[in-house]
Formats: sequence, C-alpha cells, structure tokens
Amino acid sequence: MASRILLLLSLALPCSLALKLPKVFSSDMVMSAENPVVYGWSDPGDTVTMVLTGRYDKTYTTMATSDGRFLYDLPEQTASMEPYTLSVSAKGTMVNLTNILFGDVWVCSGQSNMEFSVAEMFDSKDIIANAAHPGLRLFAVQKNKSTDRLSDLVDIQYQQGWVEASPQTACGDEYGSKADFCMPHCGPSAAVKSFARPSWGYFSAVCMVHGISILKKTGRPQGMLESCWGGTPIEAWTSKEGAEMCNSQKKAADGDLYAGMINPLLNFPIKGAIWYQGEANSRNGNPYACQMKAMITDWRQKWYKSGNFTFGLVQLAPAGDSSGGILRWSQEAATSLPGVGMAVTIDLSDPGSPCGAVHIRNKTAVGTRLAKATYALAYEREVPTQDYSGPQVQAIDLQTSALVAYSAANNDTLQLASRLNGTDSGCLFEFTTESPSKTTWGGWASSPNAKINGNVVDVTLPNGMAAANIRGFRYAWGDVPNPSCLFVYDAQMMPAPMYIANCSHSICTSFPAGEVPNQK
Repeated sequence: MASRILLLLSLALPCSLALKLPKVFSSDMVMSAENPVVYGWSDPGDTVTMVLTGRYDKTYTTMATSDGRFLYDLPEQTASMEPYTLSVSAKGTMVNLTNILFGDVWVCSGQSNMEFSVAEMFDSKDIIANAAHPGLRLFAVQKNKSTDRLSDLVDIQYQQGWVEASPQTACGDEYGSKADFCMPHCGPSAAVKSFARPSWGYFSAVCMVHGISILKKTGRPQGMLESCWGGTPIEAWTSKEGAEMCNSQKKAADGDLYAGMINPLLNFPIKGAIWYQGEANSRNGNPYACQMKAMITDWRQKWYKSGNFTFGLVQLAPAGDSSGGILRWSQEAATSLPGVGMAVTIDLSDPGSPCGAVHIRNKTAVGTRLAKATYALAYEREVPTQDYSGPQVQAIDLQTSALVAYSAANNDTLQLASRLNGTDSGCLFEFTTESPSKTTWGGWASSPNAKINGNVVDVTLPNGMAAANIRGFRYAWGDVPNPSCLFVYDAQMMPAPMYIANCSHSICTSFPAGEVPNQK
C-alpha cells in the first residue's frame, strides 16, 4: 500500500465516496492467482472488510485513507476452476461478487485488427458454437477518450462486467436482444443491418482465440480483458512518461486512450498483454521501433504487481504496412526486451476480406500463433525464439548463390510453401547493388529460384548480379508480400519473419530497426 500504488488510482475520483469497487470488479471475473488485489473507494477512515469464501473462508480488513481510497493485497491463491465468492463491506454497505476464479488475466489492446470481431472470422460458426468454456471469462472496455487519468472506466461493453465465454457471449454484448452481434457486419452500411447497432459491442476474435488456446494449454482460468479502438496510433495508448523515453522534450499530456482506457486498469494485476496495432503508424515506420519498446516498458513500470509481464505483439499482416515493411521491421525491435514475443502473419493475405484486405479473417491463425509465443514466455521460460516465432535468420553467406541459414524449431528441415496457391520459390528474396542512403534504398531485384537444403535456403542470385557487388538483401518485404510467392516455414508451418540486411564484401548483417531508408 505504498503511496506510489495509491496514486495509480488516479486524480479523478468518484463524486461519492460511499463504498465502491471499480468496474473491472464483478461476478464471474478472473483475478490473478499469484497477486490478487482488492481496491476501491469508501469514506475516509472507514474499515473495509473483505470475506473470501470458497475452498476456505477468510476475512481480511483494511482502512480507507484520508482521500477515500483503499487497496489490499490478498494472499496468493491456487489457480483452479473452483469458484469463490468475494464480499466487500464498509459502514453497512456490501458488494457481493460470485463465481470468481483465480488464474491469469490478459489485456488485449491495439486498433481495429484487435477489435475485429468473432463474427467476421473464417471459422466463426465453429468458434461460436463451441464457445462454452467455464474457465474463460470475457471483459470489454467501452471506447472512451480522456484528457485526465481516470481512476475508473467510464463504460464497459458487457453491462454486468465479466461474463463466462459461451455461444451467448462470444460475439459481444446484448447477444440475446441484439442477435446481429453474431452476424457478419463488414460491408456497405446500407446493406448490412448490424450497422444499425446501438453501440459497438463485438468481442475481439484474436483475444478470444488466444484465451481458448492458453486455457487449453495450461488448465488455468483465463480472463481476457479487451481494451482497443480501431484506427488509433500508438501515441494514444502511451503515457507522457512513455512518450518522453523517445523524445527528450517534456510531454504535456498522456495519450487520451491511455488516460481513459488503460490507466483505470493499472491496479488490476495481469499475467500479460497482447497487442495488434501499427497500421495507423505505418506511414512513418522508423519511430515505432522506440515507441513500441517505450510503451511496453512504461506499462510494465506502472502495472501493479505485474512486473515484467509477458507481452505478445502481432507483426502486421499483408496490406497493413503502408511503409512497405519498415513498420514491421520496427516491430521486431521490441522482441529485444525480455518476455516479449511476436506472431508473424505476413503469409496470411486476404484480398477478398469484406472488411478490407488490411483486416484478414484468419484470426484463428493469428491468435494461436500469438498464444504459442505468450505461452512459451509466460509459462515455459528459456524457450528459443524459433520455437514460438518461426525460423530465424542466423547467417547469410554470399557465394555463387546466397546461402541463408535459419534456426528452426527442433532443428527441423525448412519448407517453401504457400497458403494461397503460390508457386514462385524465389520472388520473396531480393537483392540490390545500390548502397543505402539516409533516405532511400532501391534497385531491388528478385531471385529467380530458391531451394531448401536442411535449415538453409539456397537462393539463386538475380541474373547478372555478382555476390561481391551486393549491398542489400531482404525477404518478404513490401506492403503486401507477393502472395504468388512461396514463404519460408518450419515443419509446423510457422512462417519465418521478414528480414533486411546491409551487405558489404559478401558479408550481410541485419539492418538496425528504426533506421531503414524508404524502399524503392
């Protein structure tokens, strides 16, 4: 109950100081098993009593401070499917919360691809029909901007708070009375009835799939807490302290979504966060290398009793990076931080998506790839990157051809394959004899052929190009990496991430993230 923690409850207090819990507390919620916390507001000096009933009955007490706040650290609990009841009372007022599970909480944030609903997925009917998972609980923050750091959320999507995952809740709020939440909703608004919905209440497809996957892998209850907003840049989700990590000048204010949709959650301990964002920053991709690392670092510093929580990010899918690949490369920089993993999605092109090609419908692949990374980092530890994020480039040997050596999970043999009937083995591998300037780098030519030899891709050099003259190498670059090409995969069909290197005297080294010239 240090003063730093109490400050996290923010300067914006409820008007009434009668006993109140924040909106993130409700029946059916998941609380952190290792770091359960109860906090809220009551009249100054009030004795606040908390009774936890389940495997055993325990009573705890604390006192509201002079400014009407209280925060109490419950003892560590065992993660299980056994439900508990939590009763909180002060001065004759009681709040009774039932069907609480102790397990792990994940925040799902970002822009429209995180907001993208279960209803629009390729396999939505199967996901909805089989959504009954008593150990999976859903919570969604309603959109709200704020110029001040709020102590509590202004509004939430499921009006009761947390809900159990089921066919009735998987699509979002008010399923029973607003059945259009489980209807496809992309397309011209005049032709799609669900555009007339009274509010935005769909639940995130990536958040749902990630939660199901982690639940099945661990057997621990999973609470999936969605807080996202389409079309928003990373600056909106970053505090002023985080922004100052990338800018020596003092920043006057927080990002408005950080203040309104993240700050109110900072006293609720989490296991980790997953992040699908970047499209809104891709016109100027290089600064993102610092911005992403700064936001993660700042969130970790501020989130109560969550330490260096696991952070999983989605590298932008085809059509999402208008910088031609610079933003994706900047995203990779965040994986240099401990406990940060990345899901690669450059192979999931979906030009026919009714939501627009930037909004791919194969969110099952996105969510399961993301869960593979976060599970390895949060529960297994010390797992090689290639085991959860696809084959990783280890060396490039320029000879009569380019020998690109990868590390792959279990040292398996690589494969060249396509999800869209691509046939060209070499066209994603490109070379240039031009040296990069500070602003541009061009003259790229594709390889006519590539073949696999164990964990090495043997790439034929473009016609007339000598190894000694090559100044650059890149793989799967571009806004939309050519879907007619074959991608590099491991034996489990996990794709290798895109790559770019500076070459000199037949030696190639990775180009620093955040410094890549515009590609021509």
